Amino acid sequence: MFSGPAVAGAVQLAAGHYKVELRGTSVVFTPFGSNESQTTTVKVETESKKFDQTRVAAATEGNVTHVQSIGLGGTKIRLVFE
Repeated sequence: MFSGPAVAGAVQLAAGHYKVELRGTSVVFTPFGSNESQTTTVKVETESKKFDQTRVAAATEGNVTHVQSIGLGGTKIRLVFE
């Protein structure tokens, strides 16, 4: 999912692919092949149409990606990081 270091909310993520799990107003990032997860709070928004695939909106500063939001594929849910 991330080709380099990333920041999502209060967590710093290494490059790699992650399972993203929504738990109320928290998001849990777990790297594939690992049991070590990181959790941060998130604002949950409901869109009018379903996302056809998971989409990440981000901005890059230097070599770090700052995740702004994630639209969860197959749902109307957008996770907004502050």
